[in-house]
Amino acid sequence: MLAWLFGRRRAARPVGGAAQALAQAYAHHQAGRLAEAQAGYRAVLGADPGNFDAEHMLGVIALQQGLAGEALAHFERAVALAPQNAVAHNSLAEAQRRAGRPEQALATLRRAAELDPASAVVQYNLGGTLRGLGRNDEALEALRQATLLKPDFADAHASLGSAQRAAGNLDEALASCQRALALNPASGPFHLGVGNLLREKGFLDEAAAAYRAALERDPRLVEACNNLGNVLRHQGKTAAALECYEQALRQRPDFAEALLNAAQLLRESRRLADAVAAYRILLEARPDMAEAHFDLGNALKGMGDSQGALASYRRALELDPEYAEARWALAMSQLPMVAESEAELAASRSAFAAELDSLGRWCRERGAGRAARAVGTQQPFYLAYQEADHREPIARYGALCAELMGVWQEAAGLPQPAPITRAETRIGIVSGHLCDHSVWHAIIKGWLQHLDRSRYDLRLFHLGTTNDAETAFAKTHATHYAFGRSDFADWARLILSHQLDVLIYPEIGIDPATAKLASLRLARVQATSWGHPHTSGLPTIDYYLSADALEAPGAEAHYCEKLVRLPGFGSPYTPAAVAPAAIDLGALGLRADAPLLLCPGTPFKYTPRHDAVFVEIARRLGECQFVFFIPQPPELMQRLRGRLARAFAGAGLDLEAHARFLPWQNRAAFYGLMQEADVYLDTIGFSGYNTAMQAIENALPIVAYEGRFLRGRLTSGILRRMGLDDQVAGTEADYVQAVVKLARDAVHWGEVRERMIAARAGLYDDAAPVRALERFFEDALRN
Repeated sequence: MLAWLFGRRRAARPVGGAAQALAQAYAHHQAGRLAEAQAGYRAVLGADPGNFDAEHMLGVIALQQGLAGEALAHFERAVALAPQNAVAHNSLAEAQRRAGRPEQALATLRRAAELDPASAVVQYNLGGTLRGLGRNDEALEALRQATLLKPDFADAHASLGSAQRAAGNLDEALASCQRALALNPASGPFHLGVGNLLREKGFLDEAAAAYRAALERDPRLVEACNNLGNVLRHQGKTAAALECYEQALRQRPDFAEALLNAAQLLRESRRLADAVAAYRILLEARPDMAEAHFDLGNALKGMGDSQGALASYRRALELDPEYAEARWALAMSQLPMVAESEAELAASRSAFAAELDSLGRWCRERGAGRAARAVGTQQPFYLAYQEADHREPIARYGALCAELMGVWQEAAGLPQPAPITRAETRIGIVSGHLCDHSVWHAIIKGWLQHLDRSRYDLRLFHLGTTNDAETAFAKTHATHYAFGRSDFADWARLILSHQLDVLIYPEIGIDPATAKLASLRLARVQATSWGHPHTSGLPTIDYYLSADALEAPGAEAHYCEKLVRLPGFGSPYTPAAVAPAAIDLGALGLRADAPLLLCPGTPFKYTPRHDAVFVEIARRLGECQFVFFIPQPPELMQRLRGRLARAFAGAGLDLEAHARFLPWQNRAAFYGLMQEADVYLDTIGFSGYNTAMQAIENALPIVAYEGRFLRGRLTSGILRRMGLDDQVAGTEADYVQAVVKLARDAVHWGEVRERMIAARAGLYDDAAPVRALERFFEDALRN
């Protein structure tokens, strides 16, 4: 809004000494010597109190100095001296705008336009003022007029582009901004504007080039640096994106947007301690920023700091009582990731149940349509890691999700799926993990390999961001493959348009988009499976596709869905055939002369009630090495390590003498370590499936604990199918005894290993579950 300086015209040309004094003052002004210019203009006014030019230019200097009130007084006198002068009105309007009087500025500019209808500058400023007042349609007309009156007016073309962008006309906006850039290619802000529009249109490489061009013209243009970081972040170039944010912050340490982006990127990269530090810096400058408090809560939660996370969510809600995602997170985050005690876990279950009721009331008071955006942003994922029957609270949670998303589906105009008659059966699979992931290897890959493609039209919807060799395999086994959408609403419309007979979500509870979509009715028959081995609670999911070898008698009572027990493990399994890496035990801080007991679970799989198992194994063996693996973020393992240390100390033992905590290993290194280990200790309560299969592939003897629920029977089911029932414990005492016997008795260890080698071939590539799955399709559609 500096165009009020353009095209200055004098009301009357002074003569004699006044003209010379005014010319000298103006020369000082042009050279940037404002004090000398100001003294000169005042001297002219002293000699000639009615001198318009001196009065007007004193107003200009006052604006340049940020003195809007003083400028107002000068411009008002200038207008009084020359009431028909459009430039004076234009300048007065600028002072009024800067003084916080936009309506007055608008009226003054309209008067300027009446006095000089051919002034492009007045139309330009009129457009800017209208935009500031939220009157974008009127602003568009004024800015178009400015570009017609002065076709080479680059700033007017750029502002017109901004107004067109605000109106949603991206193509017109891009054309206007590119015209401005053609008129002034040296302008960094113009390159920035073009980059912003290219990014919005999805042309990321071109947007990045525009941002770099902006920075070449003006390295201080922090907005370009920040936006380039956003493009690189979207392209998965994390390190380069972070460098852009840091570069912007070096120039403007209080740049809130860059601070927020950097903190979010650090959180997404699992550098949670760094993210928390960045959020705290941001909140020192912007303590009223609700989004930053919410994001800080997410980072603290990821580090296992449940109380800190809850406090941050509450603060976000205090600042913005309508913040649906924060209200949702407050309910879901009652459940800790790594608890200190069984009492804490019990209290968290009660708190979660109470918060569910409160959350439901909150959502209904504000309207389901508004609250629906929060569905799935966080989920009660960690409830499954507590050994109890959670069917009732999860059913209430699922009912709320389906209620909110049902309202959204109706409001969005998405119809309910209708019966369709066609020759083939059309099956859809929706997953965020059609790639090298445990859900893919345990469930989806086997289905794709063995489904009868002559009878079933298979369509895959990949919600994730990873494309690898397994993704390529998936594509070759499907009639249709969709990937790359970021908006769940686009996914919902796409899936519905495919008119599916059966829609399967192999894992519900892991990622937000899946949770949202599964809460909708997008196909006649909808099912889930044990990618997250827990009932979904969703009334929109009709069936739970499980595995007969993994379920306990009477397991139907644990599910809101109708339980379908597919034979065996529910899907064929193919061993990974990884070449083990050579392992230097000493380099890892491990000893070759003490039993090596592999503990491969993530920290939240180890609950406080079973800490005593490790203590008792260490007490009975004396010399032994429990090997844990540190995932990202490392703070979770630090919490588990501290809790185990206290349990060991309570028994007069030193955890550090019996345990090693190694960095997370790649698959080849993990296979190599399994070949060096003595016993694989399955996690109690929430066991492993893929890691157990990998241990069997490496002939590493396993001890499993058979739990009450599917999630606690994944490894025990494998061992029983191999005839290794003696390696399955029903009590903690039996578990300890089985581990100690394998670690001490070399003959017994060798026998178990040989039995595993002899039986493992029977675990692989069993097509019976898929034939049963095909029968399920036909039966479900008939019903």
